[in-house]
Amino acid sequence: MRAKRRAIIGVDPGQSGGIAVLPLGGSRQGLGYMMPISGTGKERGIDWRAFAELLRPWAAQVWVERVHSMPKQGVASTFKFGMNYGGIFGACGALGLQTTLVTPQKWKKEILSNFEEKDKQAAIDYATLTFPEISLIPQGRRVPQDGIADALCIAAYGLNQYQAK
Repeated sequence: MRAKRRAIIGVDPGQSGGIAVLPLGGSRQGLGYMMPISGTGKERGIDWRAFAELLRPWAAQVWVERVHSMPKQGVASTFKFGMNYGGIFGACGALGLQTTLVTPQKWKKEILSNFEEKDKQAAIDYATLTFPEISLIPQGRRVPQDGIADALCIAAYGLNQYQAK
């Protein structure tokens, strides 16, 4: 059995979210992924097998953005979002990965401190500057995917917390 590599992983939950892996030790480059999705229409959702396969090689601390339902969000979409959110913790737990929640306000205050606005564009700009080796433009797309950028920011926050210990 191959030894697992240590890493900090950031997860921006939701179907348009992303996953970022920042390996610990050595000079291995970070990785960024769109949240894997399968199905169509009402059956469209996070592909949990693909999600688990992205995390399986890592002995990681997973930092997940703490989210909640939004005002005026429908009951069905809130339920589906909650199922997806819980699925992240279920997959991480099944893989034996430690998870930690962080609010958007907390990671944005620290990671985006040099930016006037703490918005999606700031996260894209930070990720582009800090992790130039990681493409934020997935194959078949033309613009940067803010879910990957947010995941990288969340992972960077987690890395700062890990290094501060």
